[in-house]
Amino acid sequence: HELRDHRAQLALLDRHGVSHLQAAPAHWQMLIDAGFGRRPLVGKTGGEDCPPALARDLSRRLRRFINEYGLTETTIASTRWDAHDTAQSTPIGRPYPHCTVRVLDENLTPVPYGVTGELCIGGTALARGYHGRPDLTAAVFVPDPYGEPGARLYRSGDMARMLPDGTLEFAGRADGQVKIRGRRVETGEVQGVLAEHPGIARAVVTVHGTGPDAALIGYWVAADNTPVPGDSALLDHCARRLPDYMVPALLVPITAVPLTRHGKVDTAALPTPDLAAALADEPYTAPEGPVEEIIAGIWAEVLHGPDAVAGHRIGARQGFFRSGGNSVRAAQVVARIQEEFDVELPLRAVFERPTVARLAEAVEEAVTAEIEKLTEAELALAHREYQP
Repeated sequence: HELRDHRAQLALLDRHGVSHLQAAPAHWQMLIDAGFGRRPLVGKTGGEDCPPALARDLSRRLRRFINEYGLTETTIASTRWDAHDTAQSTPIGRPYPHCTVRVLDENLTPVPYGVTGELCIGGTALARGYHGRPDLTAAVFVPDPYGEPGARLYRSGDMARMLPDGTLEFAGRADGQVKIRGRRVETGEVQGVLAEHPGIARAVVTVHGTGPDAALIGYWVAADNTPVPGDSALLDHCARRLPDYMVPALLVPITAVPLTRHGKVDTAALPTPDLAAALADEPYTAPEGPVEEIIAGIWAEVLHGPDAVAGHRIGARQGFFRSGGNSVRAAQVVARIQEEFDVELPLRAVFERPTVARLAEAVEEAVTAEIEKLTEAELALAHREYQP
C-alpha cells in the first residue's frame, strides 16, 4: 500500500520513528506534495540531478540534507555535498574518505580546475569488474597512473568539473553529448543552468530533430511560492550563463516531469514541441537602417531559400541559431556579408553576435576598421611624397 500512497509513506515514517531517509529527487518532491512538512531527520538523494530549488527546500525542512553521487561499480556512494538554503546549484561535493576521485581527459591526464573531464573513481569500494565480461572490465577498470602500485580507477562515463576548493560539479554523461549547430553540447549542463533559476522547481532538456535541424528544448516546472517566470526571463537567465548555441530554442512549461515506473525521467512522455509555431509567435522587431535590412535579407535567404525571402520576416533581435541556423549556414552568411559589404568578417562573429542587430554592429565596426587602415596608408603615402 505504501509503495504508491505517499501520504501512507509519511505515516510509516512517523510510526517507525525513521531518522534517515534516502530517495530520488522525484520521490522527495512527491513526499513534499503529500504534506511532508518539517521533520527532524537526515535526508539523502542521488541517482539523478537534484534541482537546486528542491535542495534548498529540503535543507530547510530537514535536520540535514545530503546530495550523494555514486555508482554500482563503486559500491556505491562516492561523494557527498551538504545542501544549504541559499544554494544556487547542487554540486556532488567531495569524495568520502574511502574513495579517490579524479577528473581526467581522454588520455587520463588531469584537467585544470573548472574544466570538464571524465569522473574516474578509485578506492577500497571499487568493484573487481563485470562477471563474465573481461573486455568491458578492461575498458573501464583501468590502472590509476597517479595512485599506489596496483591502484585502479573506474572510468564512469560521467562528466564533471572540480572547483579550486575541491568541490565537484556534475556535468552530465559523456554519451549524453549531442551535436548542435556543429558544436558538442551536454544537455545535462544546459539543464543544470535552467534549473538554477529560482522560479523553476525542475527542468529537463532534450534534443528535438536531427542533423542541421536539431534543437534544444527545455521543459520546466514552476517552483511553489515564487512568481512564474516568463520565457524572456528564462532565456535571459540562460544567455548570461551559456553560449548562444547552448541556449534552448524553445522553453515548454509543464505541470510535472513524467517518470518511468523506476522513478526516472520518461523523456518519451514529454510533450512534442511545435518549434516552428513557437518561433513564429516571437515578438517581431523590424530591422533598422540599410545594414540591418541587408543582413536580414541574407539570413532569410540562407535559412529559408531564395524563393522564400518575401514570406519570412527576420527580426532585428531574432536569434540566428534559434531560427534554425547552424555552423554551415553561419559560414554561408559570413561569405554573403563579405561579398555584400566588401569587408573581412570572422565566422566567430555570428556565434558571438547571433542577432541581426548585433551582427550589423560587427559589420559596421569592420567597415570602420577598414576605412581607418586605408586612411593611415594614404596618410603614410602622402607623407613620403612630400618629404624633401
